[in-house]
Amino acid sequence: MSSKIAFVEEASQPGANVSAVCRKHGISRQSGYKFLRRFKKHGYAGLEENSRRPRSTPLATAEDIVTAVISARAKYPTYGAAKLVVILRRTLGALTPSERTVHRILGRLGQIRRRKRKPQLSIVDSAPSVLAKKPNDVWTIDFKGWWRSSDGARCEPLTIRDAFSRYVLAVVLLPRRPATASARS
Repeated sequence: MSSKIAFVEEASQPGANVSAVCRKHGISRQSGYKFLRRFKKHGYAGLEENSRRPRSTPLATAEDIVTAVISARAKYPTYGAAKLVVILRRTLGALTPSERTVHRILGRLGQIRRRKRKPQLSIVDSAPSVLAKKPNDVWTIDFKGWWRSSDGARCEPLTIRDAFSRYVLAVVLLPRRPATASARS
């Protein structure tokens, strides 16, 4: 505070160079002119630091709405924010907060539980390991995925290959299968 007073008293002298005084006190010209404006308007009291706290919080949720959310959660402890909004809409009508606001209120109160992940169902734990000891011992058959040819036709190749030598015995381009046939198989 004393450095601001010293700056203002020195910069207020007639004929004082404000830029030079700002450099001398190690402050920006913008801050210097701000201090001078405050001093001219409010005197020495204007040089005190103002609170940076906002005067209002327009996004704050009213207390009665928060209590309605808490009581709805107490009545339906397994419901999440989406279902609670539907319940609250019956009583609050147009004052019902958004789903995100209800979620934020529940989070602030520690009322959100992490959903348990269902274990992944897998019929096959791992592919059977087949070791080919000689040519023509094991053949593999595979659909390689489809692509479009240069004329726009859909190509669905079926490959047959020897697992030991990796020799491709056949590549057959199958006609496009209709959706009903693939759903049945």
